Parts: sequence; C-alpha cells; structure tokens
Amino acid sequence: MNPDDLISESRRHMEAGDFDRAVELLNAGIETGPDNAEVLFLRGLCRLETGPPSAAEKDFDRALALDENLQEVHFHRGFAREKTGDFQAAARDYSRALRSNPSNTDAFINRGMVYNRLEKFTEAAADFTSALELDPTTAVIYYHRAVALARQNLFSDAYQDIHRAVELDPFDPRFQVLTSWLEARIDENPNGS
Repeated sequence: MNPDDLISESRRHMEAGDFDRAVELLNAGIETGPDNAEVLFLRGLCRLETGPPSAAEKDFDRALALDENLQEVHFHRGFAREKTGDFQAAARDYSRALRSNPSNTDAFINRGMVYNRLEKFTEAAADFTSALELDPTTAVIYYHRAVALARQNLFSDAYQDIHRAVELDPFDPRFQVLTSWLEARIDENPNGS
C-alpha cells in the first residue's frame, strides 16, 4: 500500500473508532518508511486514545524531529504532556502551537488550564480572554476564566464570567457550584473585589 493510501485507510479506521487497526496500518507504514511525520503523528493520535500518553509523546517527538514546524503536532504533544502531568512542557508546546497559529482557540484554552494548574492565574486569565476573543459563545471558557479570576480574589469579575457561562449553558453543574461559591465570597466581602 502506498503512503497516501495507508494514511487514508488509517484515517478511516480512526474516524470509526478502530484505533487498534489504524495503529497496525501505521506500524506497517513506519516499517517501510520511518521518515514520514504524518504517519508518526497519526499513530501518536491513536496512542492518545488507546495507550499511555507517554507512547503518544514519543511519536510526536519523532514527527517533530522530522519537521519542527508542525503546529498540530505541538498542540497534541502538549495534550499528551498535560495528561502525564508535565505541565511546564505542555505550556511550552501550546505556546509553540500558538506561534504558528494564533487563532487556535483550543491551544489558548488548554494552555490557560495548564497555567491554572501551575498557579499562574494572571496568565491563565489572559489566555481565556484570548480564547473568548476568538469564540465568545463557549460557556466553558467563561467558567475557566472565572476560576482564574477567583484564584486572584477577583470575585466580582469572576461572578460576571460565571453568570455569562450560566446564560450560555444553564445545565452544567460546575457552573452552579462556582456561582454559589462566588456569591458566598461576595457576601462575605461586599466592598472587596
């Protein structure tokens, strides 16, 4: 099977959720031509679904060794690193993906969540603001920015964001929990932030 057919067939299996068969095909492609970044990338995506994220990370590393400018590979390697708990490295990968594609809303969201984990709340809020500039209708972005603002004791600002999140998606229980928590903080300190 030529590389283009192999990639197409692998993608069909991936779309059908048959990641094991896709990996078999991609392994065969790697055996015949180990210098194909797309094949390595696709196998990394499959491994993110089926195996330990460290295996996916190795495939992404190999793909980037062949072409370091693949922003999508940087993004997914960031996700794999996030899953392994390597938040600093994940933030670097999301930053690299954003340098190549500054309109990648998901990279802003993921990097913002990583920054929250790293307790870099100002940076997290800035990333969620950037994501909202690209997509102002996704409730979960307002939620995550509200968390970052609340961690900075900016309760009124956080409350405005969580209120907007509830407007967009009134059924997400996380939003209700944060709303109640913020209302209590604001009631405790009505003259504060």
